Amino acid sequence: MSDDIEQKESKILAQFAKGVFSAGLLKQSCPDVPEVTVDVIRVEKLSETELEECLSLLDRNLGSIYALVNGKGWKKPKRKEMIEPGLVYVLLRAAGTNKLIGLISMKIVNEYDLKVLYLYEIQVDESCRNKKLGTFAMLQLDRLVLMINSSDKLKQLWLREYEGEYLGLHDPEILLTGVALTVFSVNKGARKLYQRLGYKLHPDSAKDRVLRSGKVIEPIYYMLEKSVKDSV
Repeated sequence: MSDDIEQKESKILAQFAKGVFSAGLLKQSCPDVPEVTVDVIRVEKLSETELEECLSLLDRNLGSIYALVNGKGWKKPKRKEMIEPGLVYVLLRAAGTNKLIGLISMKIVNEYDLKVLYLYEIQVDESCRNKKLGTFAMLQLDRLVLMINSSDKLKQLWLREYEGEYLGLHDPEILLTGVALTVFSVNKGARKLYQRLGYKLHPDSAKDRVLRSGKVIEPIYYMLEKSVKDSV
């Protein structure tokens, strides 16, 4: 996929994300979370300072797991992944201090058998955990998919870019099917949240192996997906 179409997709994604991830909606759903500001930023507009803040939050939350899986030098390849074309960031900051308390990074993926909103990162600062912020963010992703599907903007883009592949705006194949993500197998808390919200193992995901002794060997990570079909 070309960088050009990913940038076009990211503009559409960012436009809808601004309406879905607002400080007002967040406060309504998560009254225990301190006042926040919300910025929606396409990756090419993300500053070096903002990127480092995101990497720092990721390090605080999952750095030990990344080091275990990918070694002590995990930050360099991860940093490269965090600036992939097409990504859109949602940055949540504590009003007053401007501290980054949460981040979401995502992109529209249309390749192979995937036609989804792919969640790259969802990170919440320790000070704001157990306040329903993660659940709010995940449910807003569902709403984001529904809003994009109810609009013709992404459909028209794909009709132009993939001429002949779709029958028109009403072709069901031109819709996003839902949300997908990967999660480390050792991240039990995140896995429990995703399971509660209806995420299932993707058919192409790595799977558990059961030894003759009965011991279960988990893969490093799972790929999960959630179908989102209802109207807004």
